[in-house]
Amino acid sequence: MRFILLLGIILWHVTGQAQEITLPDETQINVEVVEAVGKPVARLLWLPSEYGLLAQERALAERLAQRGVESWLPQLFEAYFLSPSPSAVKAIPDESVHALLRQARAEGVPVYVVGTDRGAILALKAWQGVQQAGPMRHGALLLINPNLYVATPKPGAEAAYWPEAGRLNAPVYVFQAELSPWRWRLDELLAQLTRGGSHVFVHLLAEVRDRFYFRADANQTEQQAARLFPQQIARAMALLTPWITQPRPLPPAQAREQVQVPNAQAGKTATLMAYDGPPYPPLRLETLDG
Repeated sequence: MRFILLLGIILWHVTGQAQEITLPDETQINVEVVEAVGKPVARLLWLPSEYGLLAQERALAERLAQRGVESWLPQLFEAYFLSPSPSAVKAIPDESVHALLRQARAEGVPVYVVGTDRGAILALKAWQGVQQAGPMRHGALLLINPNLYVATPKPGAEAAYWPEAGRLNAPVYVFQAELSPWRWRLDELLAQLTRGGSHVFVHLLAEVRDRFYFRADANQTEQQAARLFPQQIARAMALLTPWITQPRPLPPAQAREQVQVPNAQAGKTATLMAYDGPPYPPLRLETLDG
């Protein structure tokens, strides 16, 4: 609908704000943790885009920590000796993002997986990999200007999407920059994401380009939008709260077939206007378990 690892034994070491996962193949993934102020009410798992994990994203995490949100920033590219690039995103083994999400969920804290630009595919793979073991609850995806195309589509041509886009059953919140070229393919994206039963919320960010919160040439409107972005992320998490308590099984097999630009309208959508109001009140997720 629209409004819309199992790797074996994992060794886990905690040292202050640095954590390390050692996978069975002996790959070590360092995870920077931005701790919440007080007891964490939710956790964000930030997966890298083709630009890597950015200082601006850590700054967002620090702002969200004031609202009780803990953030994990795994150094996936470093673990596999990759430099940030579109090809590096494709080179990340699926098992590594499965392991990260499984570990992030281990303590029962609600987990929101963040995927930006081409890194959105890693968020989908992480969710679906863990979902193989059983229905998912107390989690969601936050996608920022998601680029889920196998290759950049030419103007007027059909887009080829990663098959995971049509296999998704999750609560999803999409932040879409209004001045991004991908804004005009938003309906196609929603048709993909809702095939498997996902509830997808769309937040159109007015008068900003993609990469607005880390552009070197950001204009005043984009700079202001970047300052408001932590509030908007917290608002998205709070809005998704009723949806993350619902069990999310894998979608039916027929919904998991690889497709390009389907015409199916599988669910419901709520399109949200850009949030320009006062700061949103502190995130409160304590009642997730009733």
